[in-house]
Amino acid sequence: GSIGAELYSMIMAVTLVTMFLTPFVSAATTPLYGFFKSRRQDEPVLTINIERDELHDHVLIVGAGHMGRTVARVLLRLGLPGVAIELDQHRLETCRSAGLAVIYGDASHPLVLEAAGLGRACVLLITTPSPVITLAVARYARQQRPELHIVARAESEELLEELHELGVHEVVLPQMEAGLEVTRQALLHLKVPDQQIERFADEVRGEFYRPLRARAGGESSPGPNT
Repeated sequence: GSIGAELYSMIMAVTLVTMFLTPFVSAATTPLYGFFKSRRQDEPVLTINIERDELHDHVLIVGAGHMGRTVARVLLRLGLPGVAIELDQHRLETCRSAGLAVIYGDASHPLVLEAAGLGRACVLLITTPSPVITLAVARYARQQRPELHIVARAESEELLEELHELGVHEVVLPQMEAGLEVTRQALLHLKVPDQQIERFADEVRGEFYRPLRARAGGESSPGPNT
C-alpha cells in the first residue's frame, strides 16, 4: 500500500514504453555515433613513453596485463620497438612507471589501432583475455593488413577455432602452456633429460592443437605457433 494506484499505473506505463523503445534506441546508437563523429575532429590519443614518429616496424601489443607487460619488458631490454594498447588506468600507470611505451584506449576501435601504428607494425600480439576485443582486433587487422603476422591469446578452444577461421594460425592457450611448464619443472626434478622433455612437450601440443586446427581448416603441424 506504499504506492497508490495512480502512481503504480504511471510507473507501469513508463516501464512498458521504455522496454518497447530500448531495442530501437540501441540500434540507433552506432549510426548516431558515426554521424556526430564525422562532424568533429578526432581527439588525439594519449601516448606514454613514445613519440609518434617511432611507430614503424614495431611490435604492437594489444593488452598491457601481465602477459603484455612481460613481452613489452623483453622488447625494451632487447632494444626492439614495441607499443602496447591498454584501457585500464592502473595498468597504464604501471607501464608508465616501468618506462614501457603504451597508448591509452580501447583496442577494438580502429582509431586506437591506427594511432598505435597498425599500418606500420611488423607483428601484432593480442594478449588481452577478452574474447570480444580479441576477435574485433583480429578481424580489423586481417581486413587492413592480410599479410600481418598475428599471434593471439585464446582462453577457450572455441575462441581458438574462431581465430583460426579468421586466418590467425598462431594461437596460444595459456592454460595449456602453463600446464606444460609445470610438467617440465616436475620432469627436470626427476632428472629427465632436457631433449626428452622438449620432445614430450611438442608431442602433447601436437595432440592437443591438431584436432582443433583440423576442424577450423588450419594446418596440422604441432605446436601453438607453427
